Amino acid sequence: LLFNGKFYQNCSRIFEWVLVREGTIIQLGKKNDPLPHGDFHKIDMQGRLVLPGIQDAHLHVFAFGKLKNSVDFSKSKSISELKSALSGHISKLKYPTLIEGTHWDQDLLGRTPTRHDIDEIEKNVPVVLYRRCWHICVVNSIVLEKCGITNSTPNPEGGEFDRDENGQLTGIIRETAAEMLGSALRVELSKEEKKMIIHNAVKYCISNGITAVQTNDATKIGGISNPWEIYSELLAEEKLPLRVFLTVADDDIFENKAPPANSKIGEKLVCGRAKVFTDGALGASTAALLEPYSDDVNGKNVGTLYYQSQESLTERVRELHQKGFQLEVHAIGDSAAHATLTAFKQAGLKHEDRPILTHAQVLSPSLMDDMVSVNAVANIQPQFVHSDSEMAPLRLGSERMKYSYAWKSLIQKGIRVAGGSDAPIEPPHPLMGMYYAITREGKDGNPMGQNECLDFDEALKMYTEGAAYAVKAEHYLGSFELGYRADFVVLNVDVTQDHRALKTAQVLEVWIDGKLEYTQSIEEKNSLKRENEIAFGEDSEQTKKSKPNESIGHPPNSCPCCASK
Repeated sequence: LLFNGKFYQNCSRIFEWVLVREGTIIQLGKKNDPLPHGDFHKIDMQGRLVLPGIQDAHLHVFAFGKLKNSVDFSKSKSISELKSALSGHISKLKYPTLIEGTHWDQDLLGRTPTRHDIDEIEKNVPVVLYRRCWHICVVNSIVLEKCGITNSTPNPEGGEFDRDENGQLTGIIRETAAEMLGSALRVELSKEEKKMIIHNAVKYCISNGITAVQTNDATKIGGISNPWEIYSELLAEEKLPLRVFLTVADDDIFENKAPPANSKIGEKLVCGRAKVFTDGALGASTAALLEPYSDDVNGKNVGTLYYQSQESLTERVRELHQKGFQLEVHAIGDSAAHATLTAFKQAGLKHEDRPILTHAQVLSPSLMDDMVSVNAVANIQPQFVHSDSEMAPLRLGSERMKYSYAWKSLIQKGIRVAGGSDAPIEPPHPLMGMYYAITREGKDGNPMGQNECLDFDEALKMYTEGAAYAVKAEHYLGSFELGYRADFVVLNVDVTQDHRALKTAQVLEVWIDGKLEYTQSIEEKNSLKRENEIAFGEDSEQTKKSKPNESIGHPPNSCPCCASK
């Protein structure tokens, strides 16, 4: 019996106590409801806020776990700073066989780095540096040599090797062209190394209040060809504290590297979704748009569609559907969204199939109507609104921005929305995601599209009920309901009325199946405080600008039931 808590589903469903038996909620009580009698183990929640089990509806656990072995360029604001960071990282390595880096951004650097920049720092060891979206990478010359990529190598469908005005390779590799790096560079990790990477990653997730991950791990995403096997062994070894809903890549399915559709081990490990990519990323200018990018100097670039014909995309969707997989399709641009939704219809997907449109960043009223017609779930990443606040308006222009990152509009259309981080693109911090969903706070401290701000209940629902719906688990996860699994997240402060508290809130406990799977330690408390200061820039100019602006998003009393009081 967990009592004396604020078990919060939404502003009209708040409970004070919950009775759990064998991991299942069997009784709920509101304020003034008498506690049940019986020989129960009683736990005083000390008035703490308790939220339903939070999920991260889209991330890449294995790739996120590998980050600690890479150099982070997110703070590099020039090519010289990138070179300095790379040089410093290499100096700490003993016998590197492959050097990787992530999160560079050409808008911060002033230009896209080239192989010549990297060659100045390292010529003999292969170096691969990924843009923050992971849809573009830049490599040094030895990588091109090892992979047999020459000036005459043709561009693959859905990808490109950049060349200079003389036709010489620049080392910049876009989208599907990066697949040619493949086996020539891949450093095969042992099974134990893979298990350690995933174990550490899921421990980090649960410490941030995540009770379930919907993770896309694959040969071409992070470099793991046997994720089901690794997760299964971790579960058997009792080293998988949270729930895992594994999404497998379409290529891995057709190459027999994935388990059959709807494979499951109890309720802790499930594989039911297949992932398809249709375009690139907005920051890389490879997201597929119906009209050219607003900041393209030639006025011709419309991004990259992975499938050059509608028929080929529809056939891929149909094949995966026939194998029994739920479809999850990466579609950022409106052209990609149109092609994807058309494929869903042509492949005969029905309402109960719940296809997932992941990212859904650039839409239109007609595309939203199409989503309703096929019951497509919008799998969105609220942290993007902050990270993309300076870039997106430049890429899209004012007219397209009206229906970009349009989460309130999606909800008002009746479209189910699930919230995720896309880690390692953004950190798996759902409270941070809720904060940006509510405030839409940009890098300058002002909201990007204030009319699309959510209230607290809507933001929470994306990570609980909405995320559960996305994996067809809404009948046992995401809510305080009788018969549901007892997955809870306990916070140190009440964030339901003042959304600004989400910036510094800390996870005290995480309960899964009625078991206490995580308790914050003193060391973690101090570490998380430092992370919050870095993530939200507590002493930065941005914070100084945004603190007085209390009109961002909803007012501190953001509960829709109480806002008029």
